[in-house]
Parts: sequence; C-alpha cells; structure tokens
Amino acid sequence: MFTQRFRALNIGRRLLVMILAMAATIAIVGVSALVAIQSASGTVSTLQGQVDRGVMLTNIAHDVRSRFIDVANNVYRGTMIWTEANTAIARSKQQFDQDWQAYLQHLPEQERAAVLQEYQGALENLNAAYDAMLSLGEQQSRGQLELFILNDLDYLTAPFLQKLQTQISDQRQQAENYFAVFSNRNVIFVVSLLTLFAAGIGLAIFLGWTIRRSIVDPINRVMNTVKQVNDGDYSARTELHGTDEIAELSTALDSMLDARVTALVEKEQENDRLNDSIIRLLEATSQLGERDLTVTVPVSEDVTGPIADSMNLVATETARVLMEIRQVANRVESSARNVRQQSERVSEVAANERLIIEKASERLEMASKTMLMIAKLCQTSDNVAKQASTTTEQAFSAVQLTVTGMNEIRESISESEKRIKRLGERSQEISGIVDIINSIAERTHVLALNASMHAAAAGEAGRGFAVVADEVQRLAESSRNATSQISSLVKTIQSETGDAINTMNRTISEVVEGSKRAEQAGEQMRVTQDTTSELVASVAQISDRALKQVKLNEALRQIASQIESSTHTTDEELKRQWADTESLVQFASELLTSVQVFKLPGHTEPERPASAA
Repeated sequence: MFTQRFRALNIGRRLLVMILAMAATIAIVGVSALVAIQSASGTVSTLQGQVDRGVMLTNIAHDVRSRFIDVANNVYRGTMIWTEANTAIARSKQQFDQDWQAYLQHLPEQERAAVLQEYQGALENLNAAYDAMLSLGEQQSRGQLELFILNDLDYLTAPFLQKLQTQISDQRQQAENYFAVFSNRNVIFVVSLLTLFAAGIGLAIFLGWTIRRSIVDPINRVMNTVKQVNDGDYSARTELHGTDEIAELSTALDSMLDARVTALVEKEQENDRLNDSIIRLLEATSQLGERDLTVTVPVSEDVTGPIADSMNLVATETARVLMEIRQVANRVESSARNVRQQSERVSEVAANERLIIEKASERLEMASKTMLMIAKLCQTSDNVAKQASTTTEQAFSAVQLTVTGMNEIRESISESEKRIKRLGERSQEISGIVDIINSIAERTHVLALNASMHAAAAGEAGRGFAVVADEVQRLAESSRNATSQISSLVKTIQSETGDAINTMNRTISEVVEGSKRAEQAGEQMRVTQDTTSELVASVAQISDRALKQVKLNEALRQIASQIESSTHTTDEELKRQWADTESLVQFASELLTSVQVFKLPGHTEPERPASAA
C-alpha cells in the first residue's frame, strides 16, 4: 500500500521525501545532542561548585590546624617566641575570617543560613579560642598557656574541625553520587542518540530502497520492452500506468510502437511497388554497365524515380561529352597529320638547301685554288680573274639562294609552331571536357552512395535497390577510370606538344643564325666580286693582292662549312619534329580508341584515315 502511494509521486518528490526524512533525523539527533551537552554542562558546573566548596573547607581546616593550633603548641614547646606567635595567630584569625566569608558567599542563600545555624556554637568556641590565645600572647604567661592547651584548646577547636571534616566528607559523597547520576544520564543520552541515529539510517535505507525500486523496476520494464521490439516482437508493450515521468515515458513508447506497426504494414505495400521499379532499374543498369549509352531508364513516381532520372541525365550528358571528345580527337588527329606533312615538306626543303650549300662550299674551294693559280701564274691573271669573277657571282647567287631557302624554312617552322600551339589549345579543351566527365562520375558516385544509404534504411525490402546502387557505383568507377586514362593521354599530348614547340623555337633560332652567316657570306662575296673586277681592270695589282685574296677565300670556305653544319643541325631538328608529330598522331589515335568503347546515340563510326608510314 505504501509502495503504491509512494509510486504515485513523481521522482523529484520521492527524492525530496528521502532528503526531508534524512534532514529530520539529523535535526532530531542534533537537538538531542544539544540537550545532552547542556545537561552535561549544568552537571559539570554543579560538580565544580561542590569541589570548590570542598577545597575551601579543606583549606580552612588546614589553616586552623597549621596556623593556630600548631602555633600554640610550638609556643608551649618553646620552639616559637611569643612575638612571632602573636603575629601568626593574628594573621590566622584574619585569614580564617576571610576564608569563612568567602565560603559563605559561595553557598546559595538557603544553604548559607543552614550552615550558619549549624556552625554557630562551634564557630563561637573557635573565636573564643582565638581570643584566649591572643590574650595569653599579651600576658605571655606560660603557666596559663599550659592550662589552656591542656584543658581548653582541644575543647574549643575540636567541634569546629569535626564539623568541617564531616561537611567535607558529605560533600565528597554528594559529588560522587551526583557524578554517578550524571554518568548514568550520559549513558542514557548516548544510547538514545545512537538509537535515533540508527532509526534515521534505517529510515533512509528504507526510503532509498523504496525509491530505487520505484525507479529501477519501471526502467527495467521499459528496457525489456525495447529489447523485445529490437528482437522482432512488435507486440511487446510496457503497460505501465502512473503519473511519474517513467510512466509517461512508457505511455509514449507504447503509442510510438502502435504507430510503428501501422507504418510497417504500409511500408510492406510500398516495398512491393518499389521492387517492381528496382527490377526495371536493374535491366537498364545492366545495359549501361555494357557501355550502351543509348538506353533510357524508365522513370516511376516512387523513390527510384529521381535515381532513374539522374541516370538518364548522366547517360545523356556522358554521351554528349563523349561525342564532343570524339570530334575533338578527330580534329586533333587531322591537325597532327597536317603538321606531319608540313614537317616532311620542310625536311625536303632543308635537304635541297643542304645540297646547294655543299655545292657553294665546293665552288668556294675551287675559287681558293684558282687564286693560288693566279699567284703562281700572273701571266694568265686576266683569264683567271674573269673566271674568278664568274665563280664569285655564282657563289653570291648560291648564298642568296641559301638565305632565301633559310627564310622559307623559318616561315615553315613558324607555321608549324602555330599549328602545334593550336593543337595544344585543343588539348586544353579536351582537359576541360575530361574534368566535366570526372565531375559527372563523382556526382554519380555520390548518388550511388546515397542510394546505398536509402537501401540500407529500407532493410530487407531495399536489398534489390542496393544492387542497383552498386551497379551505378561500378559504372561511376568505370567512367572515372576511363576519364583518368583520357586525362593521362591528354597530358602526354600536351607534354609532347610543348617539347615540339621548344624544338621548333631552337630550330628557328639556328635558322636565323644561319641566315645571318649566309648574309655575311654574301657580303664577303660581294667584296670579292669587286676585288675581282679591280683585278680585271688592273692586272698589275693582282700579284700584290693575290695572297690576301686566298686568305679571304679560305674564310669564305669556312663560313660555307659553318652554314653546311647549321643545315645539318636543322635537318636533325626537323627529323625530331617529325618523330614528335608522329607520336602526336599516335596519341590522337589512342584517344579515339578509348572513346569508341562507348555506344553513343545517333552516331555512326567514321572511317579513320590510314596512318602514314
């Protein structure tokens, strides 16, 4: 009955009851202890008063014996003179009066009157003894002193001392009795306090145990219900009733479980509809997994609708991007082939120029030999001079042709550089498209993860949906791998394009340097032609200047050799450019091959041109 009423209270009030009970127990124990302390204080004060009175009486008796009776006996025995005795007795009388008055003041008023009445006769005899001894001290008569000590001293002082001794014994006995009563009372107080404390502890334990049961039992019942529901028993209920917090929690839990059963029935019906949509998604996903981007996933109104719509969007965007990549790859391949053909033409022009330069070098050597012959055969200087003039003109023409050819080479290389730069820009466009594909693959991957989470939330009913999510995720991974390969190829193309541009820049620099040297050679040949004309006009000067002309022809021959060396270098650079262009064509073909693994809507496979040997 008590437990049921106790459970009717909320948890806060139960704890408040326990706290109030413990506080009341502590208050009762404290008040009892305070009363015991006050009683002990009164008892101690009473015992202290009795002890003080006993000490006063003992001191009075000691003073009477030592300062009066012993002094009188000392005078009688002759160990003390009368003057000292009179002074000691007078002081003893004065001290006795002070001590006796102090003792009387220490007594309560009623007890004081009783003591005065009791000690009246004995006190008068003691005072008479003091007076008689003081009178004898004035007379200093030893005979009367002897008679007083033998006959009157004991008679006058003994009653007072006996009463003092009796009073001291009575007070000691009274104090012992009072202390015994005090000890018994203290024992009773201690036992009472321990009993109250034990009762308070017992009450606190009982209330704590009751509160614990009133809280823990309902909580265990709620926990058991939750465990049963977790194990699959949806009919389990707490069925707790009351007004406390745990009862309200149990009622809310029962209501939630009732609503959950209804929701589960509706969820089963929804799962049946969801399974049909998942089957359609699986069929479409299987075709997408085979890289067939022409498939269209049917869109339903259930939870798979957004997924199907997203898959259609991904397939459409992927197909569009791949179409653009394929077109860009075709343009890249076509541009690369044009660059390769241009490089071949440039190589042919460079070979022709090399032959011309070789011929020019040979003719310069012949001119040098001719000048030697002129130095030796001054007589035939006129004919030789004419021949030298003709040879110089031919050499000058050859040098002019060389300069013109090098300018054409420089223009061809500049055109090739522009085309390769445009090719690099196209590869940058491919990189942007690859980034778009990678972003789409990432979005598809995130979408697949979200679908997996929805499938996991659906439990057994979402297992088929989880399969669809896994297929979508694998498709996203395949797309990411393909875009990664494409990105790697594009980066390789960009790297090779950059190398080709650098090679062309070096070639242009060398051609410019060769052009400068050829122009210098032409200028030297013009000087030679003038010199030859002067030789024709003035044969007499040929002998003097023949040696100088030989040295000049030797310098021209060295310049021609340098031009020939530069032409060889240009040819080597053009060969490397041709190899780079061939690699670019190969990379473009590989890019087309990577893109063509996808089946795109409305697309027919174009015929690829055959690769040049």
